Amino acid sequence: RRSPARRRSRSRSRSSPKRRPSARRASPSKSPAAEKRLPTALAAPPADPGEIRFEIVDGVTKMNGALSWRCEVYFPRPQQADWHGSRQGTISIRGPSRLEKEDAERDGEKLMDAAIKGGMQEARKLQRSLNNLAMQDAAKKEDGGRR
Repeated sequence: RRSPARRRSRSRSRSSPKRRPSARRASPSKSPAAEKRLPTALAAPPADPGEIRFEIVDGVTKMNGALSWRCEVYFPRPQQADWHGSRQGTISIRGPSRLEKEDAERDGEKLMDAAIKGGMQEARKLQRSLNNLAMQDAAKKEDGGRR
């Protein structure tokens, strides 16, 4: 003997009509205008050295409770349109977290030099290498210098 068929509630049956699988929309992609804008911040000419600055901020607290510091270098955001006198934004590039404040200050000075010489693109390259070096140093310390 068959059990009675389940009924759907009326509210569900009246919801949107069934869609065909082929009618699905493709995932949204970046507009051509957005793709053109992305590299402009990196490709922009070097900013005026007087407008680039860095400061030392608190880094991520380590698992053992040790405090750390990191540098943040601030660039003026490249002008893309007239925003009717609104304040120009900034872009921040952060260095790796360091256990010694002096190491974070050295990172900031290096990033500032790179930014002045080659703009944001050079500062980003240096940021990647500093982060890689910091990870390698941390791995060496964990291994007791066996690497």
